[in-house]
Formats: sequence, C-alpha cells, structure tokens
Amino acid sequence: MRQEPSQLMPGECSTTRLGFSLIEIVLSIALFGLFFVGLVPVVIDGQQFIAESGARTRAVFLAEEGLEAAKNIRDEGFVNLTLGTHGLADSSNTWVFSGSSDTVDTYTRSVTVSPVDSDRKDITSTVTWDQTPGRVGSVSLVTRLTNWQAGTGKPIPITPGATLDLGGVADGQEIGLYVDGGTTYAIVGRKKSSDEELYIIDVSDPTSPSVAASLEIGSDVNDIAIVGTNAFLATSSNTAELQVVSLLTPTSPSVTGSLNLAGTPDAETVVAEGSNLYLGRSVYSAGPEMYSISIATPTLPSELSSLEVGDTVWKIVLAQSNTYVYAATGSDTAEMAVIDVSAPGSISQTAVLDVSGPSDGTAIHAFSTYGLLGTDDGYLRVVDVSTPSSPSVIGTVLNGNKINDIALGVDNDYVFLGNSAVGAEVTIVNIVDPTIPTIHYSIDLSGNEAKGLIWSEPLNATFGVGTGNTEEFFAITP
Repeated sequence: MRQEPSQLMPGECSTTRLGFSLIEIVLSIALFGLFFVGLVPVVIDGQQFIAESGARTRAVFLAEEGLEAAKNIRDEGFVNLTLGTHGLADSSNTWVFSGSSDTVDTYTRSVTVSPVDSDRKDITSTVTWDQTPGRVGSVSLVTRLTNWQAGTGKPIPITPGATLDLGGVADGQEIGLYVDGGTTYAIVGRKKSSDEELYIIDVSDPTSPSVAASLEIGSDVNDIAIVGTNAFLATSSNTAELQVVSLLTPTSPSVTGSLNLAGTPDAETVVAEGSNLYLGRSVYSAGPEMYSISIATPTLPSELSSLEVGDTVWKIVLAQSNTYVYAATGSDTAEMAVIDVSAPGSISQTAVLDVSGPSDGTAIHAFSTYGLLGTDDGYLRVVDVSTPSSPSVIGTVLNGNKINDIALGVDNDYVFLGNSAVGAEVTIVNIVDPTIPTIHYSIDLSGNEAKGLIWSEPLNATFGVGTGNTEEFFAITP
C-alpha cells in the first residue's frame, strides 16, 4: 500500500527546524561565554605584567638615583651623611637630605644611613609604590660609602686574577656594571666580528666570573651607559649609532630601541643619568660631535640638542651633580672640554683646557670638583674645575703610554689606568693628595692592552676588557 506523505492541517506549523536552530544558538552562546571568560584573565594578566615591569624599571632608576645622591652628599662632606632615614631634595643643583622621604610622581623614596664604623656607613635606598589595589611594590638597593678624605686602609685591588676567553679574536672595548637583586653583572662590549659583540658576565664572585648571556649587535660597541634596566650602547653602526638593550632579564638581553644620527661618524662614548643621555662621536666636518638625547622613553631615544666640538670626542663623564660633562677630545689645543648640560635642550661649551704638547685627550673621569684627564702621550692630569669656566691643572704624573680608560675607586683615593704599556697594562695611581698624584703599582696583563676598566665598590674589585685573544675579560682583586 502506498503511504501518502503527511500533510499539515490548517493552523499547524512545523517546529523541527526552528527547534534545531534554537539549540545551535544556545550552544554557540555557551561556547562563546566559556572562551570569553577564559580570554579575559589572559588579557588582564598580560596588561598587568607590562604595567608592573614598567613600574619596577622606574622604581629601580629612582633607587639608583638615591644611592648616587648619597654619594654626592658624602663628597660634600662625610659628616653630611647623618644617621637615620631621609628624603631627598635639590638645593641649588646639589642633593641634600630633607624630611624622612620624598615623592616622585606616585613613588615614595627613602634613603637610610646606618653606621658601620667611624669612616664607613651603609646606605639603603628604598622606593615603594602602589602596584595594584591592596598590593605595594618595593625596591631596595644597598651600598657602602667611606670617608675617602680620611683614608681607611681598605685593601687595594692589585692582583690580576680570573680571566675569561669570550671566543674569537675580537678585542674587548668597554665595560659597565649592572646589579640585579644580589647578582652583579659586567656588561662587556667588543669589536665587530663573527661572534657576538655584547656579553653579560656574572661577576658576583670576582674570582669565578661566568658568561650569563651574549647578544649580536652587528657593529663595534665602543662605550656603555647603564640606567635602570637598560644598557645604552655607543656603536659604529651608520644607521643606529645609539642602541638600547634591555637587561630586565640579564640572561636574555634584547635590543629594544635605537637612534640614527646624521652622517656616518661613529659614536665613541656615552654617559647617562635619569632621562638624559649624552653622546660623543668621531669628528664630523658636516655637523656636531656632541649630542644631548632624551631617554625618557628608553625604547624611543630622541635628540634634544647638539654641539660642535671641532674634533673627535673620545670619552665623556658627568660631573658636578650632572650639570656638566667633561670631554676628552682629539684636539691638540683643547684636549679637555667643559660642557654645560644643566639645560639638556640647549647644551653649550663653557671652557676648554689646552695641555702642553700635541697630545690628544683619550680618557676622562671626575669626582667632587676635579677632573682626571688621560692623554695619548701617557700623562694623567688632575684638573681643578671648581670654577668651570676656568679649569686648571693642579697635578701631573707620567704613566708612559696612551691612557685608554680611567676607573676611580678605593674611597676615591686611587685611580686605575688602562693603557698600552707592555708589562704594565694597568697602572694604579695614588691621588689622596690631588696635587701630587703618584704611581702606586703596575699590573702586568702579559702584553694585553687594557681598553676599558670599571671599579666595583661593594666587591672592591676592578674589572676590565682588552686585546687578549684568550682573556678579553679580566678581574683584579686585593
């Protein structure tokens, strides 16, 4: 029997398709809800991580600034380091203690001075901020300051110790120090080669350094300045003379920014403090050799102003509460330049110093109102810059060979000179009396020219880099 298809009676309707559609909609809404609920925490956590990282970087910078301010206060007189917890204030371009804390934007900073003995005090710089509702962030950095004018008999690093072979034959060029928690890292720059040009070395134990990481830069790394969690590199790149490397995770550094300056002269030297950076480069007939650069946003450095110096700026250093830069230049008639950087948007030359003979200024350092100028004829000169418009040499000592770099240490009583003298590649000079600098000791690095030096106060050790093909990095300990 043939069955007839069912027919809808008048007034009836089919619910089969409509019911199936409603089920699909309900299931879709449920699935979307589950996906959205799972996605929201991921987005929120990512945004929170970025915000917290930025906040911590700013806090580290403010804590470092607190330690530097305490050093400046110490240099004005050890008695000014009064015991207790203090805030900081700027009085006529000079740091002073004021109150029990100071506030910078949403951050609260305090500097605590604790006694060690009659000539040493511990400084703790602490910065706190509201990280999230109900959660307070905190960063503390510690250093020990000494009454350098009293002379405490701290042992002087004179023993060449541990070395590292960084691979290949590229020379070490310059070195900086970065502290992350309880770990101290040496940041080492090298000449361009088939190997990496930047190395991160754990030197927390100066007798047993170890490479933590390395990074390809693609050009010579001529100088290094470290601010907060960033290393700023002066390089030979024609399209990125200034490069920015994040050290937020020291074992995994990364290039995060750069700045291309006009022309092709190499960037030779760089210093930085806070949101301001200063860079010197090789002589440039068509433009300036000295630059003021904003690093308020570290990943996007921007030029503020520049200055024609007239010759290569080999080394620079910040001085006198960061209101001046002293520059060692290639000029035979202006081996040292004093540059006013109190207004970063309009830097200007205050004075120059012409030393005897056709020498080039090749190295520079500063403390209190003094400059330390090294030249390519082997002389170290102590320069009185208490009147910036009229610098004058007050003490001289002959080292014998070109001075590549200067590190100041051991309570500012001794200077370490990196040079090319065979058998005495590092020379230690006593400057307890700045008017009578005298050679205290010479260190033999087996003919390996010392190119860059830095002294660590907490570790009481000098670290350096040079031309040794199997020991580009070296440490000097007491």
